[in-house]
Amino acid sequence: MDGKKGAVMHEVVIHIILIAIIFSLFFIATARRADSRFVKQQIVEKQLALLIDSAIPGMDLKIYKINRNGIIDNLEIKNGEVFVSVGGLSFESGYPYFSKHQVSVEEVSVLGAVSAEGDQARDELNDAFVVRIR
Repeated sequence: MDGKKGAVMHEVVIHIILIAIIFSLFFIATARRADSRFVKQQIVEKQLALLIDSAIPGMDLKIYKINRNGIIDNLEIKNGEVFVSVGGLSFESGYPYFSKHQVSVEEVSVLGAVSAEGDQARDELNDAFVVRIR
């Protein structure tokens, strides 16, 4: 009888260890996926689409190329969808917006701080996209 209890206990411990290993592998894979460029790209597309939906005519939305979701390489608006390229990732699928207003995108360079000589130097980190709602 003691042999059966020991065998059952041994099986339970092995099952618990296997479940813990599988759970930890799942957690690691999910954590890597949540931090990927693809997810960041989807986040930027969705946030921009929601901003466009809530905008009124005459609004300009400035999206800096370098932000907390990475470096935005390109931003396009086509057929009622927002397409964003983050960190060199190409456009996969856009995120739709439902604004009835005309929406356009323009790439601009924002001037940096005034230097000691009084010249305004171009600061590459301040390049941005301007989304215009008309």
